[in-house]
Amino acid sequence: MRSTGPKPSRRCAHGCMRYGCSGTGAGGWRRCGAVGRGDLGKSCFLTKAQLVVEAATEVSGRRRPYGTGSRSGRGGLHAAGPAVPWWGNQGIIPLFMRTIVFIDSQNLYHLAGKAWADPQWSPDNRSSPYAWPSYDVEMLARALVSQTSGRTLEEIRFYTGVPNPRTNSFWHGFWSNKIRYLKSRGVYVYRGRVNAGGQEKGVDVSLAVDLVRATYDRQFEVTIIVSQDSDFGPAVRLARDIAQEQDRMLHFESCYPVGPGSSSRRGIPDTKWVRIDQATYDACRDPRDYRPKKQ
Repeated sequence: MRSTGPKPSRRCAHGCMRYGCSGTGAGGWRRCGAVGRGDLGKSCFLTKAQLVVEAATEVSGRRRPYGTGSRSGRGGLHAAGPAVPWWGNQGIIPLFMRTIVFIDSQNLYHLAGKAWADPQWSPDNRSSPYAWPSYDVEMLARALVSQTSGRTLEEIRFYTGVPNPRTNSFWHGFWSNKIRYLKSRGVYVYRGRVNAGGQEKGVDVSLAVDLVRATYDRQFEVTIIVSQDSDFGPAVRLARDIAQEQDRMLHFESCYPVGPGSSSRRGIPDTKWVRIDQATYDACRDPRDYRPKKQ
């Protein structure tokens, strides 16, 4: 709930990106009314040492833009110690931006197949790494997060549909084996279903709802959606509206394979489009084979 008092001229020093700082607590540390009645909590990203830097900067009356440099130009803070990033004249942003990676598994698999596989690709073609979902979920998530400095991987969320064993025993066995492994690694997995016509049911809706919920609960500063599905556009727009009401600046990206066989190079609306090239995909290949053994 937004504070009803006078609106401060800067954001909370703890980096939660919310107005309504409750002032200065014991020891001279700034407290955020949005975090556990003013106590340092999960949403605070600056260490005490970094808050000392901030306090010294305020005393000097000189605030400098984000960076580490000299006193002139676009340099860093005057005080010694780690630089405290500033978001223009709006205040401090987190030093490490929590990043959640949402993976639309079927979309990723089919896009990689279209981009780089032989036109006659088939999951039975065990010689082609693009003919089946050969990507390592954790390696790919880490690779995408590490492309931009200052981001830290908060969570991986994996969404897929699994067909009935009576209608498609091969894919039922494959996804069941992969899901079992991912859960053992601590990856969140949503297991939807696939109807007789091969269409996923409940998967896209669950991903969209989870994105909005994570935004409302302030669980991230960056979200990466590994998908090219434009149907996620409305969910992203709603998440942006929620973040605006919370006085937070969030980053949304859609990442997807693009190659010679790709039919489209457009990503999810209202996100930054990040194309996954073949070298990146190949570097994240899973050495485990989840395909059922041939009888």
